[in-house]
Amino acid sequence: RSSSLWHRAINLTKMVADPWGSRNLHVLPMERAVRQRYNALAGHWVTDEVLVKMESKPFAAGAMRECYAAKKLSTFTHNVDWHKAQNMVAKRYKKEGVRKSVYYNDVLVQMDAKMLGEMYNKTDPPKQVDVMQCAILQFPGRPGTPVYAVEQLIEGDYVKYNSNSGFGDDVLRNTPQ
Repeated sequence: RSSSLWHRAINLTKMVADPWGSRNLHVLPMERAVRQRYNALAGHWVTDEVLVKMESKPFAAGAMRECYAAKKLSTFTHNVDWHKAQNMVAKRYKKEGVRKSVYYNDVLVQMDAKMLGEMYNKTDPPKQVDVMQCAILQFPGRPGTPVYAVEQLIEGDYVKYNSNSGFGDDVLRNTPQ
């Protein structure tokens, strides 16, 4: 069920104007990046190459990470139309010197959580859960070969309902913390 909801949401986004159209990402230089996705069921990483255009300055930041607007295309695409490329959010830690293994662990944990959510949903709960698909983007053409955690853009206003330090908004939440 959650898979069909995601497909419906993706199809709806294809019908609306590009939420990042005004950012003019299409005029930025194209970079080749190595994308690494964690397959939680098989317990291994899948690697491929993608084409990316990404802003150099973050558009948002939290306590630990900053977010960069990006667009991604497959290297197998025949029609390189950056206006129709997938909108992505690339996340990077603010603190300098964070080991690359931290990014890989973040993605691994999120994809394990997605798999566990799918298993939970098979029990027919009153409310299903889903966790965003995420991956690693590594830029070998940049100094230091930086890595970013990357997710598909979800359009809308971001509202923080909880945190790892114990914050929980009891007024707005609808799920147990």
